[in-house]
Amino acid sequence: MREAARVYCSLVGEEDDQGSRDEDAAFAHRLLTALADAVASALRLPEVEPSDAESPVAVSHEQWHACYRRIGQRIGAGAGCCWEASYPFAEDEAQAGVGLGDFVDDLADVWRDPENGLLALDAGMSLNDVQWQWRQDYWTHWAHHAAGATRALLLRSTDRGHPSP
Repeated sequence: MREAARVYCSLVGEEDDQGSRDEDAAFAHRLLTALADAVASALRLPEVEPSDAESPVAVSHEQWHACYRRIGQRIGAGAGCCWEASYPFAEDEAQAGVGLGDFVDDLADVWRDPENGLLALDAGMSLNDVQWQWRQDYWTHWAHHAAGATRALLLRSTDRGHPSP
């Protein structure tokens, strides 16, 4: 998980501005690959017992917001809002909770939890405690963000995010 977290967090931390359509599509594809690797790594995290240690560091709201802005600039025009269903197995639209989601927000939230773990490791927290936190954060928070962002990135990187004319 540590390597997958580093790759994903480094990629969303790139300071590049929006590029050409091809460059933005290539970035979206790299981001999709890194996100899929992070999810796969989170699913393989061992079940461990944590110590009583508290994490000495955490991503601030200002750092999260800067990440959100970077991703939004890099993903390109039209990024951000997309339709999604809160409960896709519902019997009708009302129960499905169809609404607008913000997949740039999803990508930034996916960044925050693994980044917190990387910062904690760099500050000397044990790998066991960080793995426990990563596992908890995945199942209680960023798995849902990753699911929405994966679909949006997949459609965007295959150029099927918009209806055909």
